[in-house]
Amino acid sequence: MPIRADARSKGIHVKLDRETHANFKARLAHHGLSMQEAFEEFARLVGAGNKTANNMMEALVARHVRQELAEVGVEPIRRNRRQHLRDLDADTLYDLINEGSGG
Repeated sequence: MPIRADARSKGIHVKLDRETHANFKARLAHHGLSMQEAFEEFARLVGAGNKTANNMMEALVARHVRQELAEVGVEPIRRNRRQHLRDLDADTLYDLINEGSGG
C-alpha cells in the first residue's frame, strides 16, 4: 500500500545513528519496504494496542529505567518470576494464607 502525503498526514523527523540507519535500511530493502512504510506500520500497531508493539515499548521503558538507575549507581535486582515464588519460605507462605482467610 503506497504511502502518500496529504492534508491528513503528519510528518515527523527521526534521527538515527549511522549504523542503525544503514542496518535498518538494508533490512527493509531486503523486504522491499521503505522506512516510511515501516515507521507508519509500527505507529499503527502501537495505536491499535498491538501486544507485540506495546511489549517493545515496555521493554524500551524498562531499558531507560535501568539506564537511569545505573547513572546514579543503583543496580536493579534481576529476578525472574519463578525466583519470587522460590524465595517464599514456609512461614511467609503460611502467614500470607492466614491473612487471606481472615485468620
